Amino acid sequence: SAGAAWLLGTSAWPGASLLAKWSANCTTRAWRPPKEAANCRSTPLLTFGQGLGYAADRTLAMILPGPTTAASLIFDARLDHFAMGAMPLLHELDSRASMLPRGWQDSLSSHPVQETCGTEMAMREVLLLFLRLLGPTVKPDRDPLGMLRTTNLAKLLRSLSPWNLLSSGWPLFAMLAAAGLTTWRSHRLYPSAQVQVSDVRKTLELTVSLLQEQGELRKAKFGVTDALAADDAGRPLRTALWRRVAAGSEGLGVVWRRVADWLLEAPDDAPSVVYLSMFWGSMGNDSWVSRFLHRAMAVGIPRFIFVSPNDNYMIDCEDVSRQWHLTDKYRRLLCIRSFAPFSRPYDVNNYAKFVLLPLLLSLGVDYAWLDIDIFLVQDPTRRFIEQAYGRSTTYAGADILTTDHFDETCLNHGVIYVKTSDRSLLWALSYIRWMHVNPFGHDQNGWDACLAHSIEHEPLAPLNPNVTLSVLDTAYDFLTLTGWAGDEKDLDRVILLHLTRTTPIEIPEKRHRFFSMLDAVEEKPEAEGSSALPP
Repeated sequence: SAGAAWLLGTSAWPGASLLAKWSANCTTRAWRPPKEAANCRSTPLLTFGQGLGYAADRTLAMILPGPTTAASLIFDARLDHFAMGAMPLLHELDSRASMLPRGWQDSLSSHPVQETCGTEMAMREVLLLFLRLLGPTVKPDRDPLGMLRTTNLAKLLRSLSPWNLLSSGWPLFAMLAAAGLTTWRSHRLYPSAQVQVSDVRKTLELTVSLLQEQGELRKAKFGVTDALAADDAGRPLRTALWRRVAAGSEGLGVVWRRVADWLLEAPDDAPSVVYLSMFWGSMGNDSWVSRFLHRAMAVGIPRFIFVSPNDNYMIDCEDVSRQWHLTDKYRRLLCIRSFAPFSRPYDVNNYAKFVLLPLLLSLGVDYAWLDIDIFLVQDPTRRFIEQAYGRSTTYAGADILTTDHFDETCLNHGVIYVKTSDRSLLWALSYIRWMHVNPFGHDQNGWDACLAHSIEHEPLAPLNPNVTLSVLDTAYDFLTLTGWAGDEKDLDRVILLHLTRTTPIEIPEKRHRFFSMLDAVEEKPEAEGSSALPP
């Protein structure tokens, strides 16, 4: 990320916090302003520095002590309290301090006043960055989170004297430390993941060597995973790959071996897709996970992986898997524990939701995701395959399928289907990289922006994605609580109901709706794959 300044506010925010506290408590007593009337000792700049220090001392010090309350601070009103105190100072500074750069596109690292006003410039830029993190998305040429601007800020910070920063610019450290508390994800979330980019590379190299052994290297003309996707006749290539990975001879991690071994259990005619979902914490009812998984099995989902860091949900998943394995020809449900340190609100979700995406694509299997607050009416697999592969006159085919909202155009990635291809794999890795380098961005906004759908200005989102998107129909088929465009004759079209809407929904209401529907269908069990809705 080119040394972008926000890294100090994410990976190293504890260091920034300590510097802020130390400089506030120690150096301000020792520091004396220079006798010479330097340009940057003007009244507006002194007022700005003192006022910002006062606001930081009163507000940010309360929210920097440690990790116990950090997870909720992205919603904490105390951050807004600081912002409201800092805005008038910023306005006064920009209106009176003519020695600072005026344009939003000015290069900070080359401005002539850098040597004398560098600390003040850095404080202003960090304040703008912090206020941006508390506000809405803005256009790239005016965005304090833009790559050029933050790179210039990083260069400026490296060029400044530590003594000047610690003496007169200490609020800068406090703001950078607090910036780490506005993130959705930890910056360290993916570097220590159970699936690494090096693992993906090993798997692709293994596929190429298998193609060479089978004399079928020509199949990789359009891509390695494309060759796996085209392997329809008895899946000999995929089977050979899964066996090698399951044997552990390639040095891949445990999760690779477990998934590959599980894939080998299904018959050759099983659809080449794996569904996933995850859960952690509580929805106020401990049976949520087991009943969701039982419903997924009942409608006929061909293969399903459930991911959670919680022991109790792993036990529930294993119980459901054993029960259905008694009657199924193969084990359709695999339970995988997610290992990731939790410190930010979306760490567990963003990790579990996407960590296995590149793994499955590398093994030649399509990826499907269902949020756990979804009531399944019928198995979506046939519809996914028809729409993704264009196997009907209605659909042209696409690399990625996902839902939007009934009354909005922005994407809702509670339902996802990703088709195996090299394009999809590269795009998936670029999306995960975006979540890593920009932990301030909401994963769903990034999903939309990385697919170039409706969100135009999301910082660091890659432009012009080399994948195609097809939006799933939320009017008739993939429903939410916001609305439905059908009537009784359209009931057979309904595939699922996602218990979400564009206005807030409380957990008790969601829980009541979910269990009411499950109770209704369990009282009168329908045939496997039935599309009957509960009353």
